[in-house]
Amino acid sequence: MALATPAGSVAATVTHAAGSSTVRFDAAPGEANAITVGASGSGLVVSDSGARALEGGGDCGVIAGSSAVSCPAAGITAIEVRAGDGDDRVTNGGALPVTMFGEDGSDVLGGGPAGEALDGGPGDDTISGGGGDDLLTGGTGADGLDGGEGLDTISYEADWPVAVDLPTGLAGNSAFGDDDRVAGVENVLDGQEEGTVTGTAVDNALAGGGGQDYVDGGRGTDRLAGGDGADVVAARDAAVDAPVSCGPGTDLAIVDPGDTVVTDGPDRCEQVDDGRQAPRRGRVSVQPRRCSSGGGEAQLTLPAMTRSVPLRYVLGLLTGLGSRRAPSLEPFACAVQLDAVPATGARVASAELTGAAVTVRQTSGSQITTALTVRRPACSTGAAATAAGNTSRRVRLRSKKGRGRWKVRGKFSTGAAEGTDWTTVESCSRTTTIVRSGRVRVYDRERRRSVLVRAGGSYVARRG
Repeated sequence: MALATPAGSVAATVTHAAGSSTVRFDAAPGEANAITVGASGSGLVVSDSGARALEGGGDCGVIAGSSAVSCPAAGITAIEVRAGDGDDRVTNGGALPVTMFGEDGSDVLGGGPAGEALDGGPGDDTISGGGGDDLLTGGTGADGLDGGEGLDTISYEADWPVAVDLPTGLAGNSAFGDDDRVAGVENVLDGQEEGTVTGTAVDNALAGGGGQDYVDGGRGTDRLAGGDGADVVAARDAAVDAPVSCGPGTDLAIVDPGDTVVTDGPDRCEQVDDGRQAPRRGRVSVQPRRCSSGGGEAQLTLPAMTRSVPLRYVLGLLTGLGSRRAPSLEPFACAVQLDAVPATGARVASAELTGAAVTVRQTSGSQITTALTVRRPACSTGAAATAAGNTSRRVRLRSKKGRGRWKVRGKFSTGAAEGTDWTTVESCSRTTTIVRSGRVRVYDRERRRSVLVRAGGSYVARRG
């Protein structure tokens, strides 16, 4: 039995095939549907007040004089709703789980008491899981996702990098119009591009996807996995977590001494830092300090990665040494403390780094020098180089007097000191050394000479 379908139109359908345990709703094109799933007596009822016409298929039939279809409930365990284009509303008012696909348009999906899968599709969607352990997928667009009760998971399948920060409720990537708001979600499944995923104080299950990921469980007893690609997985929270898994790629696990880390097989973590790695030749200790509110976290780029990741913990960082590639640090609005040894068996020396990104390398001689190379600005050639001359990167290094061996390298000069405070400014045509305290020995590569710069002085090494 079906409502009459106007000529030239296509009806929305509710279908249950013989022997199937699933009832399916398919919207007609060009409609803003208002779909409700519920029950009446021994029947399952699906209504749609937004449909121009509604048909039943199989053993489902339209209820006379209504915009609803009834199907026998016996043997049915799930419902699937595909809302089609338009700005649709789907509500589960029954007890059975409903798998919802909002598809095109800005849709509102509301789950019921059971665990469900709710997928908004393209558009700015509002998704509420209700009760049960739900799987929420916002799709493209600025979505609002609320897991509700139960242990809920948000899944990202975007073709661009995403960040999911459960403590703040911010997720997605604003550069692609993907400004999501997340609440009531405990678990995250990242997509195939790079992701930055941060958990809360409750127990989270966080999994990276196919890209280079940073996965940080925060506090709580978490289950963390890096996935494919070179990943950094952080489980340092003074609690014993589930075994930390990194997946294929050259990965780093940042953990507590009591944590278990997968070190064999395809999910192994190639590097493990449990907070007890003291400085030695080829390794410095780094930690972020005094980060300004809203100014961005300090960043770390490991040699195996093409992206930077947050630097949130004390870390024994392997430096460049000989043929080994160097990592890079970028303090942003933080200071980064570096602890290094100036010689084998010597006391640890400390310095504080602020400003632009640098690579970190150490020498292999009897005396150990920690050399920081300033990342060059983007520079043009020819006439455009003059205009680019105002572009510069600034690095400040402060070390304790009389201890440590430090260098800061620019394109045109290198400054060396054993305890002082100086700034290196790297531009397209010059390297400037500004000494605040102590003395810095500057080697000018262009003129092939050394100059001693005292406190209050500066030196400019220019392109030849």
